Amino acid sequence: MDESNLGADFSKGDEKALSNIINTYGQRLLMKIHLPKIDFMYISNIGYIDGRLHIQTKWSKDNIDDHGYFYFDNISDKKISSGNIYYSVTKSGTAKNGRDYVEYIFDVQNLDLENAKLKGHFVTNGNYVTGNWKVSFEMQSVNEEKSFPCSIDLDSFQIDNISISPLGVTLTGTLKGNENKDATLENIDVAVNLNNGSVRKFDSVISGMENDKIKIKFTSDLPLYVSTVESIDINGTRVELK
Repeated sequence: MDESNLGADFSKGDEKALSNIINTYGQRLLMKIHLPKIDFMYISNIGYIDGRLHIQTKWSKDNIDDHGYFYFDNISDKKISSGNIYYSVTKSGTAKNGRDYVEYIFDVQNLDLENAKLKGHFVTNGNYVTGNWKVSFEMQSVNEEKSFPCSIDLDSFQIDNISISPLGVTLTGTLKGNENKDATLENIDVAVNLNNGSVRKFDSVISGMENDKIKIKFTSDLPLYVSTVESIDINGTRVELK
């Protein structure tokens, strides 16, 4: 897993230069920008179309589950996410269904580009096994869990309940207005403070609906011992466990 600060600073003065990447026929000129520590993908084009910034990437055909995304960090450290398009290209140059290319599209008309940085979060599949194989394992049932009601008001999400188990932390609540769920997930940071003074952060987030409420689950690679948790930090708000 690698989260790279790409060092790109798309100030308003750069917009004209980026627009020149699109030629007079509307076709995209090819480029090949490699990113630090990433060998399974490169930027194949960048340009503005109808006020939106397009970042086209070309992915290796050998990848199994390599994936990732770009985002902007603005001056308030709020992540600005993109819309994505996946496709392939025929020999004649027309688009078709596929996943050889991923195009990240940002609406930057209301974004202060002079104070924003383009960053990326990308994950490689690493080692994988081919051929006939199987795996078996035993999993104990989750019987150690704490759950308690709360009222935490985030910018786009109202948290009504927090539960903590060996699998991680679950936040239950409702979105405000017409907020986008995916964008909301990217702007919630959760960490637990343990009684030995260490802090456990989470590297995986999943969400779903249940009884008209959104459940956001933060999980980690290692089990969490609930009895060792003293408090939970949610976007800087500390919740003490009773």
